[in-house]
Amino acid sequence: MLSEPIFCDEGGWEASLRRISAACFQDKSKAFDAIGVTLDPASTLSTTRVLPFSDPRVVEQVLEQSLTDIWKITPDSQLAFSVGGAAKSLTEDDGTGYEVHVIHYSRQEMRDRIAELKLRRLDPHVMMPALYALPQVISTLFDPAVETWAIIDIGATRMSMSVIHRGKVCLSRAFKLGGQLFDEAIARALDVSEAEAESFKRHSAFLAPPGLEYDFWVTLSKRGDTKAKEVDARRLAQVCAHAGGMLVSPIRQTLASFVAKHRIEPERIYLTGGGAKLVGLPEWLSSQVGLDCEYALPLRQTSLLHHEDFSLDAVCLACVAADNIDAKCPLNLRSGAMVHKGSLEYLKDNKWLIASVFLALIFALVFMLSTKMSAVQMEHDRLKATLEEATQKVFGKPLLSYQQISREIAESQGFSFIPERTAFTHFVWLSNKVNDNLSDVEMDLNALDIDSQRKIVTIRGEIAGDDGLPRFMQLLEQYDCFPDEIQEPKTQMVRDRYSFTLRIEANHCITRGSDDD
Repeated sequence: MLSEPIFCDEGGWEASLRRISAACFQDKSKAFDAIGVTLDPASTLSTTRVLPFSDPRVVEQVLEQSLTDIWKITPDSQLAFSVGGAAKSLTEDDGTGYEVHVIHYSRQEMRDRIAELKLRRLDPHVMMPALYALPQVISTLFDPAVETWAIIDIGATRMSMSVIHRGKVCLSRAFKLGGQLFDEAIARALDVSEAEAESFKRHSAFLAPPGLEYDFWVTLSKRGDTKAKEVDARRLAQVCAHAGGMLVSPIRQTLASFVAKHRIEPERIYLTGGGAKLVGLPEWLSSQVGLDCEYALPLRQTSLLHHEDFSLDAVCLACVAADNIDAKCPLNLRSGAMVHKGSLEYLKDNKWLIASVFLALIFALVFMLSTKMSAVQMEHDRLKATLEEATQKVFGKPLLSYQQISREIAESQGFSFIPERTAFTHFVWLSNKVNDNLSDVEMDLNALDIDSQRKIVTIRGEIAGDDGLPRFMQLLEQYDCFPDEIQEPKTQMVRDRYSFTLRIEANHCITRGSDDD
């Protein structure tokens, strides 16, 4: 997934910025395809809602309103959400719905971090708490030998824990506790500074199961894992064990919550992070929680293991950032108003390519416009020639303007091709005759269509009674445009009335008609 990832999570935010800036400066030919920035999960609000729909566009419209009972949504709120599978609603009346996982972060804090990065010409693709990056890569990054397992990532001042069952993260929690607890405990016990205490922790301190401190120290000394000669090894182990008890309590609570909800016991705990490097921590933690613990991760990509500053947070964010080139991560807080808009360095490095593409687009647009104008001009010339030819035949001279044609028609004494009788004239005649002669018949005339080219008149309507339609046809034969004998109509019985269609050849109205009727 990542050929040469760079993890910058040791020593805090400022140290990480210095390291990534140094990496850019040392190898200017290397461009970062993806940059991920982890946000403190302990500063992030999160919740899960069950909504009756799964369309992200619909969820986005109702999301803020659905969270008002637990959060105060303000203009500073930066939200991201992902829609999971079907879930049972909290009340039986609501039925089933879809799990919507939501995370909330301060928009101002994100702006500040983005501004710091851009000062170093870096523009992150992904910004999210690393705790929520884990579910995005769990199936592609890890290959455990057991079905149910847990990951505990211990940093200097915080710890995150996730429990996974069959490749799915079922429970995740973050705590503001970390390896600094051991530094503080050693500093108090030995009356030394925290810097000296950290040195003791790295070179001399260790953890051992209760009652086995001395035996454990002997084993570690033989292996060269500890150099505790100038201090009481047993006391140092007890001090670390007392500090470690503060880490054990939230771990036990998280495991108990998972077991109570899923009725499944995890089989193994994997430890990672700088705070988990204390000698003997896996064995000691195993004696406290009753589960097999080891300082390792079941990674599919073993090339990641050579990184000395390996951190679960950094790996997950790096993998998600690489995948998020195609915007596949819905929990990316770098969205909406904070969306990644491209790197200034990328634009500078590719300015000639971008300029050439821009010029090519301009030339293509100019060519399309010129082609369109040429086609419009050809159509204009064709219509002009057609109009000149038609008016030459009708009026004896070519006319091109509407005013000239209207004036010629008004001044003329009539033209054989312009009928004096229109569809309206026929309809008025029919209406008057029907009112005068068929007032006792229930009848509706629905349509009168005149096809001047085929010389056919079509009349549609409905009429009541058995003698109504024959009487109507006799009436039509009196009209001088129609033949003396009209063909039988097409009829259909609709309720208690006849629906009819009459098609009449109007050959007598081809020439100019008389003024009567």
